[in-house]
Amino acid sequence: NFPLDLAAIDIEAPTNG
Repeated sequence: NFPLDLAAIDIEAPTNG
């Protein structure tokens, strides 16, 4: 849920900030 590469594999927010 974070716009960071650390949480790029998130389900709600799969984004690479």
